Amino acid sequence: DKQRKSPVEVQFPGDGLFGVTLVASNGRGAGGAPPTAADTPDWWIEVDTTKPTAQITKVHSVTEEGQAVVHIHWTAHDKNLGDAPVDLFYAASPQGPWLPIAKGLKGEGQHRWAPPREIGAQAHIQLSVRDMAGNTSMVHTLVPVLFDDPARARAVIRGITTGVPTATAPLLPTPLQIVQPGPGQ
Repeated sequence: DKQRKSPVEVQFPGDGLFGVTLVASNGRGAGGAPPTAADTPDWWIEVDTTKPTAQITKVHSVTEEGQAVVHIHWTAHDKNLGDAPVDLFYAASPQGPWLPIAKGLKGEGQHRWAPPREIGAQAHIQLSVRDMAGNTSMVHTLVPVLFDDPARARAVIRGITTGVPTATAPLLPTPLQIVQPGPGQ
């Protein structure tokens, strides 16, 4: 170190595993001999700046006992992933805010989530993966996951009347009349 001060800053050429040996010398340059290739390093330092790969592999919503349940499947890979690197989140839009579903999950797996009823009929899902070096990858669904059962019957109210005609009451469509075609029509 040209500064000859603690701490010593070391630049490595990139990602990888590096052996480090500290050799001290006095102000006149006298000191220990530099290490040889056969010497065992004092420390091993691994430089890891690579983000993990992450993918939501499948998301499907089903209705179980009258409530929406979402099954989320994912994979995450990295050489320094750790035991519980995955966190899952949900949001109403891809911009967030992201709220937690589950934290500390394995790098590959699935999770069953019962979304709270107050969030509505859909949400986006986000997968966050962090390796032991602190590198983080995040992916989210591009389209929202629909919680509503598409097979369930639906109805739309088009108008309501009290049965008392008034001048200000909205006009409702008249009942459909079937007309039989006459000869030559």
